[in-house]
Amino acid sequence: MKVPQQIIDRAIEAGIVTGAEVSCYITPSDTGIVPPVEKWEHGSGGWFFESGDEAIYVASDESDRFAKILQPAPQSQGLEEGMATECSPAMRAAIVERAKELGVPEDCINGSKHPNIGFMDGSIHPLVHYEDKSRYQAHKLIPNHEFLARLEATAKKPKPLKIGEWNVKFEKGSIEVGCQRITNETVRAIAANLKD
Repeated sequence: MKVPQQIIDRAIEAGIVTGAEVSCYITPSDTGIVPPVEKWEHGSGGWFFESGDEAIYVASDESDRFAKILQPAPQSQGLEEGMATECSPAMRAAIVERAKELGVPEDCINGSKHPNIGFMDGSIHPLVHYEDKSRYQAHKLIPNHEFLARLEATAKKPKPLKIGEWNVKFEKGSIEVGCQRITNETVRAIAANLKD
């Protein structure tokens, strides 16, 4: 059974969106991370999703009873440079596959011995444990569900402009490409001489 749009709209208003951590409105000790509405099911108590062996009821049919938000969904923000997640090989494969589906660049070689992954230089990369832990510790480790939710938000953002393999960074009065700073005056001169 498909979740009615009015239930979805009421749930969104209550903050019940993919990636939010909630407690069941029937049994508050039961908690879980809200999946996409396509995975919600209908039962005698309303709409729920399964989390392990528990049914987490998130929205009732008749009243304004909703699950309690324990942690808001991070999906409004995309992945930031240096964010990473420690995960099993199966979770890593799922994240890499989802990145491919969403069109987020990834550089995860199949069979890599490093199952953990991070977001660096605008793409998903294996997270390598270095002998010198300083680089590893510089990563902001986040839970798998948050990494996935932020991955979804990242895919919705406009793709960065690239010249060659370098992202173009727009600064006041100039752009930066790799380690080269180019003034707006030069960019305008280039634009004026473009030929189609």
